[in-house]
Amino acid sequence: MIRALRVARRGAMKARIQAGGQSEALVVSAPDAVRQILRGLAGKHRIRACAAFRPGAATDPAAATKVALRSLARRWLALQAEINDLDSHLTALVTAVAPGLVALPGVGVDTAGQLLVTAGDNPHRLHSEAAFARLCGAAPIPASSGRTDRHRLHRGGDRDANSNCSRSLHPPRQRASDASIIAVTDSWPMALRTALRRGQLLVAEVPASRSDRRAWIAIYPLQTPAAATTDQRFNLFHREFEASYIDNGWCVGPGDGMADVRTAHAHDEMKLNQVLTAWGIDPSQLTYAHRTDYPV
Repeated sequence: MIRALRVARRGAMKARIQAGGQSEALVVSAPDAVRQILRGLAGKHRIRACAAFRPGAATDPAAATKVALRSLARRWLALQAEINDLDSHLTALVTAVAPGLVALPGVGVDTAGQLLVTAGDNPHRLHSEAAFARLCGAAPIPASSGRTDRHRLHRGGDRDANSNCSRSLHPPRQRASDASIIAVTDSWPMALRTALRRGQLLVAEVPASRSDRRAWIAIYPLQTPAAATTDQRFNLFHREFEASYIDNGWCVGPGDGMADVRTAHAHDEMKLNQVLTAWGIDPSQLTYAHRTDYPV
């Protein structure tokens, strides 16, 4: 049953992708009057706008383009409705057959369905985990020669199961939750939030324990991504420095004019916000390290 539904879904997906690509190509080459109507629209919004066209008779290039776009858009919407219907049937079947598999991190209905199809088509080959790995093409093959001991990838097996195994064993890197992004978005200035996600050092000067010292809270991102990202980890330091070292421009290091009052680690932006709140730091106090006397 699952295999039959997946065959139908795969065909509908390919047809929908083709219809969407043809629609995009028509929009690119459409007359200015048609492009002006669709300007600023993308994805489903553009599809729905095209499906609502009422071009009348195809007596000019603009009208003919609208007829073609309406046909492709209505085909896309019909295929999407078909895919949604098939997905509802697949979800019910796969969840009933293997609820534990669907509950695993990185495994959804599509991945679980493919693995069930692979196992169902070859039940006599599933006598061990190693046998299932070979069936999926995930078991390396010995390719040793002489004194060289190595293995190579197995290019056989069920390639669909192989790709689904790869996605389930190596799911996309976990991003910060929506709640953590909102927590920072609500309270952080835009420029500082972007700098933080780009891996820049941010500091905030705070009162020191003695009058002859100066103290800062410093946020050290643990990586420097090419673009701003919420997938970031941070080390936080509350440090005090001898004021004379800073005033004279002397080298400051651990045990040499510098002392860590407290440290913390944040695995995402929400935890970072929690640490700053616990330390009594408002994000508006933060600034770029190069604009201060922070010596490290």
